[in-house]
Amino acid sequence: NLFQIFMIKSCRRFYRPIVSNVLRSISANGGRHNNYKTDANESWNLSSLLPLTLVVPLLLMAKSPYAEADIIQPKYEELILDLQKILKEDQIDTDEEECKIRSKPWSSYHRLYTFPRAIVFPESTEEVSLIAKLCNSYGIPIIPFGGGTSIEGQTLTPYSGISVDFSRMRNIISFHEEDLDITVQAGLGYIELNEELRKLSTKNPLWFPLDPGPGATVGGMCACRCSGSTAVRYGSMRENVLSLTAVLPDGTIIKTGSRARKTSAGYDITRLLIGSEGTLAIITEATLKLHGIPKVSHALRISFPNGVYDASMTSKDTLSCGVSVGRCELLDEQMVTVINQANPTNLLGLPPWPECTTLLYELTGLSEESVAEQIKIVSDIARKHHGEDLYIATSAEETQQFWKYRKEALWSAMSQYPDRDPMITDVCVPLTELAGLIVETKQEIAKIDLPCPIIAHAGDGNFHVLILFKPDDPLEVAAAKKLANWMGERAISLGGTCTGEHGVGSGKKHLLKLELGEGTISLMKRIKNVIDPVGVMNPGKVLDMEEKEKKDANGCKSCQKNSK
Repeated sequence: NLFQIFMIKSCRRFYRPIVSNVLRSISANGGRHNNYKTDANESWNLSSLLPLTLVVPLLLMAKSPYAEADIIQPKYEELILDLQKILKEDQIDTDEEECKIRSKPWSSYHRLYTFPRAIVFPESTEEVSLIAKLCNSYGIPIIPFGGGTSIEGQTLTPYSGISVDFSRMRNIISFHEEDLDITVQAGLGYIELNEELRKLSTKNPLWFPLDPGPGATVGGMCACRCSGSTAVRYGSMRENVLSLTAVLPDGTIIKTGSRARKTSAGYDITRLLIGSEGTLAIITEATLKLHGIPKVSHALRISFPNGVYDASMTSKDTLSCGVSVGRCELLDEQMVTVINQANPTNLLGLPPWPECTTLLYELTGLSEESVAEQIKIVSDIARKHHGEDLYIATSAEETQQFWKYRKEALWSAMSQYPDRDPMITDVCVPLTELAGLIVETKQEIAKIDLPCPIIAHAGDGNFHVLILFKPDDPLEVAAAKKLANWMGERAISLGGTCTGEHGVGSGKKHLLKLELGEGTISLMKRIKNVIDPVGVMNPGKVLDMEEKEKKDANGCKSCQKNSK
């Protein structure tokens, strides 16, 4: 149909992992694109991707002031010749325009004028090993690339290099239904994974509950230690991965564990790699924990006219009373207004949401009676904190619409401010500090006069600010960066972290030093240098490169010798 044709013609290969998820769902549903399920408890209309279809062509047509330099240096020419010996022709892309797209991911406000010299598309762990071994021998950076949804510039190439694209590694390797685990390749998207689990589950329905941004892949989710709205119940990626298969910089293939639910054998290499953002090894496979889908699930919406403090206190008190919370999300009044504007009508004919701070709960249980009892407990807590306009979504359709609106919050904001770019930042603090920090953040937002809707995973103490700024206005760019930096510093001062789920990447390295201290940073550098002595693994992310490493990444002596 026209939607498929427009998406395909508008989006280049960089966006195909995301588009392919959409088109697979259309095919699976017999051409019906109004029932694209993102996980076991939600669905969203593909019209929600309309902002993406409008933004992508503009990004592709925009002229970027890349430096006029030789695109292929001698060592890259030799490396590519060697890569052609181990890969098929269609597994290597050196097209300059395709490579330049990697310097400005649609999901990130970070931008560079350097770009990878080639994009490679491995199809197996063994091919990744061969690619890594070659890059390491030439001293050329390796940048793993999954779904391209990371926020803090994790897939950028500040020292050029080779982008290793996992879009052809999307297979399910093994599925153990009764053991509640599955092993998959790194390029498989979590949305796609849950679609497959619906088909594979023959007894009780199973799912993988973590839900970062649509388009995220398992490898990237591991690398950035993602979580999402369901982490309040299921934890982050750290708690849901049993074992990894990974490739070290020299091409060595390692397996970090077994399928056992617990172990006390050896160093925990699995957790070392989860959150390493591609700076230590390339994750190629993951064995994941699966969970049963709750028997009964209802959504509860509560409005708080007095603002975020009352809503935050309600979420804190809810978590300590024993209620089975599947999700607990906070949206400030600006975010609710944006959602209403982006969704003036809905298929269910429901009225717009009250435009004040709102809490969205997912409450689950084994029976309607048990869930109803939990809804009453949460409602009573909310009323003590001046909550009102309580609305219970008991039908599957209404529940799905609640979470559809929440999942589409970024697209809704971008559609209402088409002349602005989003600087999406997140911090996480202890639960008792969340209310105060959000109040302080809104006071800081008032000083800069930029649209800054707030979304919080309130049950985790984690919140996001979508700072919408005009990229061609230096004052707005500076104000946006100042706010993001202030949030990180303030969260750290309250015993929290500069990032709850987006990762450090290239954007929060200075805050990581403040959070962990020089001793821990020094230890991290030593670990990095032992595993990656040449410094080829995603350089410039998480840790600052030493001057020697920068010179090596831009053309080390051994590489110059080899090129001669």
